[in-house]
Order: sequence, then structure tokens, then C-alpha cells
Amino acid sequence: MKAVIINHHPDCMYYIHEALKALGEEVFIADEDLTRTLSPERTSSTVDGKFDLAGVLFPASKWNFSPKFISKIDAGDLVFTIHGGIAQSSVLKNNKVIMDIRNQHWLGRSYGENVTLVTNHVDYKRMGCQYVSNYIAPAKLRTSPKLFTAINSNCSHPLYQRIQNDMGESCRLVGAPHAPHGVVEDDVILDETLVLGHEKTHAVHSYCVHKALDRGIPVYTTRQTYNIEGHLPGIEELFMFSDEVSPVEAYNRAKTLDPHEIQRIYRQHHNLETTVGDLQKVLENI
Repeated sequence: MKAVIINHHPDCMYYIHEALKALGEEVFIADEDLTRTLSPERTSSTVDGKFDLAGVLFPASKWNFSPKFISKIDAGDLVFTIHGGIAQSSVLKNNKVIMDIRNQHWLGRSYGENVTLVTNHVDYKRMGCQYVSNYIAPAKLRTSPKLFTAINSNCSHPLYQRIQNDMGESCRLVGAPHAPHGVVEDDVILDETLVLGHEKTHAVHSYCVHKALDRGIPVYTTRQTYNIEGHLPGIEELFMFSDEVSPVEAYNRAKTLDPHEIQRIYRQHHNLETTVGDLQKVLENI
């Protein structure tokens, strides 16, 4: 059996690619034509052997791996997707499909018996899913922290406006061409980030949060966002909440925190070994 990953977001693709490889599976990434065939309304995807993220093409080396591309899915292949429309496709009725719930709007839909739902959300049982921990490619600690950064395609959230008003020149809002500070590579902006501001109305574990914590950067967020995203209780101490401290207080508190300890706690819960163990349990039961 070979595994084919339909890429809609490189960060969502990376963790499952590496876990499947570690389990000895032959892993491929759907090329651009195959992705378009299965998902005409695709978001980020494969383009000419590179990965489209926020409208910018990046080589696979950004994620520290070398993918193999494929243009066809055969009956019996294991298919991985984060897109409910693909999971429901009749084209894949003879395939085992793993659907990673990255957004709650994919819940409550009708999926075939060939589809297994997984998620990284702490309330996975309530969501009717199996649990598979996510992680990101390990990175170095940030080296010159001075910014209060938010990485999001929607910079109109109230929390971001509050951060911008309070922090002034120390604030950077990035993540889309229309954002106040445009699109900046995560590695570049996070290397200069002291605190990550984060707000979402729907999502499961945004990857900018994973990237920040892995670099020793605490996260400033709302309680609502924290609960929506479903983080594990073991990492709650790495967050600061907007109903408890102001952006200025969060910024000053971050100066006193040990980035090595933030990174250690995060990696204790999110790492390749944990993901491999979770995924192996899923594969044994599908």
C-alpha cells in the first residue's frame, strides 16, 4: 500500500508525511493536476513542485524534507486530506481515507465507511474523531526577540487591533498580501518575535502557534480561541490570555520567561515519536 497526501497546506502536510515515512510507508504528494482534479476550490497546494502558502511559492526545503510527487491515485491507496469534499468524493470510494479535521465546519457531515476522521483537538471524542498529535519541523530558538507579532490572513480580529494600538512600532501583523506588513516568511518574522498574538474563530491548532512555541515564544490569545483550537492542558502555561493581561503586560512578562523551558514543554507534548504512536493506532484499526 502506498500513501498519497493531498496538499492544501504545507504545514498540515509535513507532520503526516514524516510520520508515515517513519512507519515505513511509501509516501507521495499529489501533484498540481491531481490536486485540482480532486479539489477545484483548493487552497494552498502543489504548484510546479513547490508549495503555495499565502500566495507565495516555497521550495520543499523550507519544511526540511524531499517529497515524491504523483499524478494518480490507485484503488487501495491510503489517502490523506484536510478537505471534506475530497473525503466525500466517490472517486475515492475504493480507498481508505484519513480526514484530518483542521476546521470545525467539516464536522457533522456524512462520510463513507472508508473515511476515518482524526484531529489534534483535545475534545476529539466529542468530535467523533481519533486523536493524532501534530508537530512541526523542529527549529532553533528565536535569536533577536523584540516584536509582538500576529500571523493571520485576517488581521481585522479585535485582538490584533488591540495589539496594534497598544504596541505601535513593536507590532507586526503579517500573513497575507493585504496585511499591514504583508507576507513574511515565518522563520524570518518569528526569529524577531518576543510574543505571538493569536485569534481565530474556527480552527484546530493553528500552525503559527506550534511554530512559535517550538521557538520558545509564548502566545497571547483569547480564552475563546484557546478553547476553540483545543490545546492540550499540559501546554496551557505557555499562553497568556487577553482577559487577564494587556498586550503591554504580556510583552513585559515575556521578557522574563525562559525560551528553553517553553520549547522543552512544547516538545514534550508535540514531537515525531508521539505522532507516530498515535498514527500507528489509527492505521491498525482502519
